[in-house]
Amino acid sequence: MAELGQALPFALIALLAVGVWAFALLRLDVFTPDDVRAWRRLASLRGYATPAGRLERAAARVPFLRRLQDELDLNRQLAIAGWSESPQGFLLRVFFVALLAAAIFLGLLGVGLLESGAWPVPPAVALLVAVAAFALQISMLRSRARTRREQSGQALGDMMMLVAIITDGRGLQLEDAVRILSRCVDHQSLQSIVDGRGWQRLVHQPHSTTIELYRQISTEFGIPLFDIVADAAANANVGMSERETYTRVAGAVYQNRLAEARFRAARAKTLVTIPVAMMLIPLLILIGAPIFATISGGLGLG
Repeated sequence: MAELGQALPFALIALLAVGVWAFALLRLDVFTPDDVRAWRRLASLRGYATPAGRLERAAARVPFLRRLQDELDLNRQLAIAGWSESPQGFLLRVFFVALLAAAIFLGLLGVGLLESGAWPVPPAVALLVAVAAFALQISMLRSRARTRREQSGQALGDMMMLVAIITDGRGLQLEDAVRILSRCVDHQSLQSIVDGRGWQRLVHQPHSTTIELYRQISTEFGIPLFDIVADAAANANVGMSERETYTRVAGAVYQNRLAEARFRAARAKTLVTIPVAMMLIPLLILIGAPIFATISGGLGLG
């Protein structure tokens, strides 16, 4: 039984290695025709959903996985992050990486077992490694989604002055101006939403105007500036000058950034002042200790 217990981790490693090989073949679309791969690539570039694979369709029928992706809000996070994976495919990849991390850890433990004759750490620690790998991937997804959300809002605010000029002087529509200017940004966070039609992944309600579309994007993607731009567009539609309206939006954006910069500067000043003040406490103790000892000694002698 002891020999069986020692051989069990190596059997698990072998099974995981076979699983890695099979999963890699499926993910690389080795058995998928070239024309199908090309159409899927074009569909993902235009923001359309690609057909789910067999594993993804099987995962969609598992109640636990459906509940897990709903709790983690994977559909929204993946759309904001700009990843073309479906929630089921992402969960399968996350579980696969977690199992792979556990297998690698068990392999390292197996090497230690062969060299020393005993487990360096209990094999159950591999489960903790798998959980840590799972949590790290979810954290990376949320971090990327938060970064792209902030980049999209910042890019939209930076272009509002140019939008005011283009829509007023050139006669372009707001949606066309934002879409054209988004291509000039050094990152694709905003372009993937407005130009790559990435909004289709979350915006499912019908809309007839750009104002309605931008308000839905603001709600679904969590970018409040789209709602502000939609309100400005509504004011422009009732007769206000587009240049004046969008210029005010740009001014409000810059004023908000100035206020945030001042707040961060004040907080940084406080964070710097507190350690400096704490450094003075030992100095005061060193200076005051001899004086206090002298006074105490003098009072004792008296």
